[in-house]
Amino acid sequence: MRKVIGWSILLCSCVLVFVGAAAAQGVGSSGNMGGVVTDSSGALLPNVKVTIADPQTGLQRSVTTDASGRFQAIALPPATYNVTVQHEGFQTELRRGVVVGVGATVVSDFKMKVSQVSVEVEVSEARLPHLHIADAGCKQFQHDRG
Repeated sequence: MRKVIGWSILLCSCVLVFVGAAAAQGVGSSGNMGGVVTDSSGALLPNVKVTIADPQTGLQRSVTTDASGRFQAIALPPATYNVTVQHEGFQTELRRGVVVGVGATVVSDFKMKVSQVSVEVEVSEARLPHLHIADAGCKQFQHDRG
């Protein structure tokens, strides 16, 4: 009887160890990335598009910063990523080689610069009316202050 109880306890212990090990493998097979996006003065930037891309596999995930300028991407496969942040009115920022390991949380903060505004004005040659100097005279204009 004691042998049966002993073997039962040993068997249950082995089963629990194997089940625990299997569950731990599923939990620890990915990593996370997060950070804060600010402008050059340190002000938090909401609604910034953050794209996390693995150039080796083509995996790409996009997230958006919250009202506090924070972003988070969870359950990323371990890899080396390129991270791009984009927001209207700011220069696109690219950070290459961000390594995410198993069970790790990588912090990758960005400080965005205001984009340079360029205005292009096109001037074309316009035909101006001919001015006849002989017909030009001084005219007096009266301003109505009514």
